[in-house]
Amino acid sequence: MKFQKKLVKVIALVAASVALGMGVSTVKANADSWWSYPSGWYLWNDYDESWDTGWQDVNGSEYYLDENSGVMRTGWQYITGSWYYFDNSGAAANGWRYINNNWYYFTNDGYMETGTQTINGTHYKFSNSGAMITGWQYEGGDWQYYNGSGARQNSWYAVNGKWYYSDSFGDMQTGTVDWKTYKYYMWGDGSMATGWIWDGYRWRYANGDGTLADGWQWINGAWYYFDYNEMVTGNQYINGQYSHFDTHQGNWLGYGYSDNY
Repeated sequence: MKFQKKLVKVIALVAASVALGMGVSTVKANADSWWSYPSGWYLWNDYDESWDTGWQDVNGSEYYLDENSGVMRTGWQYITGSWYYFDNSGAAANGWRYINNNWYYFTNDGYMETGTQTINGTHYKFSNSGAMITGWQYEGGDWQYYNGSGARQNSWYAVNGKWYYSDSFGDMQTGTVDWKTYKYYMWGDGSMATGWIWDGYRWRYANGDGTLADGWQWINGAWYYFDYNEMVTGNQYINGQYSHFDTHQGNWLGYGYSDNY
């Protein structure tokens, strides 16, 4: 009986091979495993005595076998509304993959991600074709920056020698920025200002590290006073006494109240 059962399985496998138009001499695997033919790889199901088709889990990896021919698919495949990538072994990609000079991300189910995604706590952006995006992106009315590794930036970061600041949502900031106990000023293009700043209403001064000056400051050979980061002019009552400052330049002229400054 065992011999007869084995003989039936062999006859069934030979018949299936003939139906595929292939010689059984090309078989290089045992039943219940992969079989190699000139047209590709196929998975023989010993229990059903037939070729598997569709999605198959083999040793923890996902494979896709053509629904009609049963041949194992490789490369890019569009299946039920999603893109998948199968390497040369036929296993579906998951996680990060570098393909044709672009980075892609595939879920644990194998489908390719697009749009903005959070991966291990870091935000990334992928094009409609799935390629990871880097550099400046205009998103929902705000500029966001994705560095060379694709990570969306927040807090401080440098681009082409200039410093920028983005909030926790990744949106680039302009104007006055509060960070820890310091204040900074960002130009309209988002880059951090240093030196003298006219913001349309008042004069301010940013040190070399970008922090806005406050209180007494010695700048280019003269004293200035900044109240809430704004340069004062004229007569000012500071620390219990009057000082007078140049009305236009803002430099300190001396102690006391003066009508001539």
